[in-house]
Amino acid sequence: MGKRFQQIRESKGLPSGRQFCEDYDEIGESWGKWEKGEKDLYVTNFGRICLKFDVSPTWLMFGKGPMKLSEMKKES
Repeated sequence: MGKRFQQIRESKGLPSGRQFCEDYDEIGESWGKWEKGEKDLYVTNFGRICLKFDVSPTWLMFGKGPMKLSEMKKES
């Protein structure tokens, strides 16, 4: 899952974890630990991340299907 966190960050044009933390301070402190697999992701943060970054829950959790929620809606 850490690799997918990195993909989300990079898709926002933020090459460094430090810059990401500055731009998204409410979840930024944990982001680097999630990317490295050092911290568990709680359900409340999981939902916030999916909504905030337009990320499919299935893609974030399992790496299956399209990355973007908006792409999933087009397929329905």
